Amino acid sequence: MLVLSLAPASLAAQTIPAATDEPAIDWLEPKGLNIVDLVGQAPDAHLRNAMVVFSAEGGAQYLSGRREGDEVTIEARIYTKEIGGVSYTNCLGQWGHLDQWASAMPAGSVRFYFNGGEITDRAHYISYYPAGIIQPSHGTGGNRYDRTSQIGTTFNDDGSLRLEANTGCIIALMGSYPAVDATFTFTYAPPIQVEVLGQEEFVFHTYIGPGEAGAVNSLRRQMASRFGNRHDKFAIHPPAGADYMFVHYPPNPVSAYGNGPVTNPSSGTYRLAQGQSILSTDHVVSMGVPLLTQWRDSDQNGGARYLPEIDTLDTLTAPEYFVPAGFAYDPCMTNGGCSDALLDAIHDAEMTLTVHYYRVSRSENGLTRIPLRMVGSRYSGRVPAGQRITAADDEAIWNAPVRLFIASVRNGSRVEPDDSDGCPCGWFTADGRMVDYIPRP
Repeated sequence: MLVLSLAPASLAAQTIPAATDEPAIDWLEPKGLNIVDLVGQAPDAHLRNAMVVFSAEGGAQYLSGRREGDEVTIEARIYTKEIGGVSYTNCLGQWGHLDQWASAMPAGSVRFYFNGGEITDRAHYISYYPAGIIQPSHGTGGNRYDRTSQIGTTFNDDGSLRLEANTGCIIALMGSYPAVDATFTFTYAPPIQVEVLGQEEFVFHTYIGPGEAGAVNSLRRQMASRFGNRHDKFAIHPPAGADYMFVHYPPNPVSAYGNGPVTNPSSGTYRLAQGQSILSTDHVVSMGVPLLTQWRDSDQNGGARYLPEIDTLDTLTAPEYFVPAGFAYDPCMTNGGCSDALLDAIHDAEMTLTVHYYRVSRSENGLTRIPLRMVGSRYSGRVPAGQRITAADDEAIWNAPVRLFIASVRNGSRVEPDDSDGCPCGWFTADGRMVDYIPRP
């Protein structure tokens, strides 16, 4: 169990450290609940076949998982990006790109297979988007967190590849492997309990409208010219007590953004919303997503340093797919000239997404409670010590400057109740994974 104790058990269960010239971390960005935390707690049928990673190097699709005591095993299909005879793969952490939510996986190990044969020893080097109690280095113009430089691979005695906790990794496999099977293993006892409260199903269609469609931008233009704009939105009705959701939807049948062969499956963007117009930041994979607090889409907050919160969330936007599930890539989607019959079939195709509602609660002390912010395009790194952030900098700062860093001590006692002062807040593990949260009072 990875825990962070900032005070010995003999002290009070919650403490605030004394001020220093360089303050302790006073806020972090929110992170989604990782698939590793959900395996063995949510029914596997909720998770199966979901896209759980989507990055510049491809993606990862969850196939199955099991938890036996503290041992977690996950089978996944990894869709790669090949450059010059090297195939780049992912871990199970999701990177923080643009205004997309990140999700951190714990340390573990992995084995890779291709056509039934093991190729783990073909892993040559690795780089990480690190987990940890760290603030973003950049705003929403690109990657918000810096990636580590390439390091050599480390193998366990059993031949598996050792992985650090991360919010995304890039593993270089020497050879041409369009997709590989991966077996991830973790020794990890989650400090939370997940209770299933209900679900809703919605039928959605492809997105037609403005935006960047990558390799299928010609298809986007053809569809808009023939049909006009369309983007499905659904009123959601979470059961009483639900505070997380897991959105399950079929993989996108094309990979349009240069992150692997265009024929590889990928994912798409969905958002929570307040009504029809106030959108949250992007969610691009299936993960545990907080239901009671989101942050407003960066595109709707031109030049903001920090994004404002949205507390009333009653709508879910459909994933922005240009090609529906079950359709194969056609060169006319890139080059133009798709037949009317194909365009009509794409327009009429229906897909199903399921929203699973959960109640997540801490089952142990030993987590760190930290206020949450989400950065915007004008953010340029942590404000130096002594430089005060004022409310005039951005309306999203609720009580500036916030200097709150509270830890609960793992001492075998009952779980301390949530304190919502200064929140929204996240409950973080020592390696920087947000496993629960506290909404604004």
